[in-house]
Amino acid sequence: LQNRKKNKHEKVIFSAGRLVPWKGFKELIEAMSALPEWKLRIAGEGPDLALLQRTINALRLENQVTLLGGITRETIWDELEHATIFTLNTTFESFSYQIVEAMYANVPTITTNIGNIGEIVTDQVNGILIKPNDQSALIAAIRKIENDNSFKERIVLQAHETAKKFSIERTIEQLLDALKNLK
Repeated sequence: LQNRKKNKHEKVIFSAGRLVPWKGFKELIEAMSALPEWKLRIAGEGPDLALLQRTINALRLENQVTLLGGITRETIWDELEHATIFTLNTTFESFSYQIVEAMYANVPTITTNIGNIGEIVTDQVNGILIKPNDQSALIAAIRKIENDNSFKERIVLQAHETAKKFSIERTIEQLLDALKNLK
């Protein structure tokens, strides 16, 4: 993969995960028809790869949607650096480090209130929570981030602070404190 230079005017949505039905990538791709000025980049591998490519082709979104395949951690950080928004349209999730990474990288996040995601993202405070596969809500959330710069800046700042709570250092610190209290 080639390094991309950041284009301030390019509007890029980044998403990542295993390409399986419950991650909602097909619905995310379908929503792109209503967002012609946006690009969507999806990282991941899985059994839905052919279905997602067929969806892209059927909707004629080849110039708008890119399936990146499996990529390295370094490339994920590069994608986050160039992303305008990170989204995870999942119907099943336990804990998403991808959301935490996006928040840490100062990328506004739109995701679903599924599993433990509500412990990471507080709606309208450090991200936007929507119902899974709700394309209207997804599009409205993208437009809000796109058009309300003070809102965007506020949630990015709060998200970065939230992400710090999930650092390796903080986790080890909490584990050591818990072990000390076992005596």
